[in-house]
Amino acid sequence: RQKMAWGYFDHPPMVALLVKLSSFFFNGELGVRFISCILSAVNIILLWLMIHNPKKNDYITHYFVLVFSMTLLNAYGFFTLPDTPLLFFTSCFLLT
Repeated sequence: RQKMAWGYFDHPPMVALLVKLSSFFFNGELGVRFISCILSAVNIILLWLMIHNPKKNDYITHYFVLVFSMTLLNAYGFFTLPDTPLLFFTSCFLLT
């Protein structure tokens, strides 16, 4: 059993915590990526909630077409990277 550091410059500890949390639900690849998929979906909803425009409900389809066409934003839903929790918590911060 090794004593790993909490984080490194290029790999903060949140990635390891997300993988550990996700492995309680599933094993294997899905266990590694499950929480990242959830965080990505919630992040898309949080971005929608940050739009303060009275006519935003008229553009729901446009929003989702735009969001789902952004390759990098969707990649964070599949890959467990340090940027996945970073985007989620940044969206939470900006929403408050």
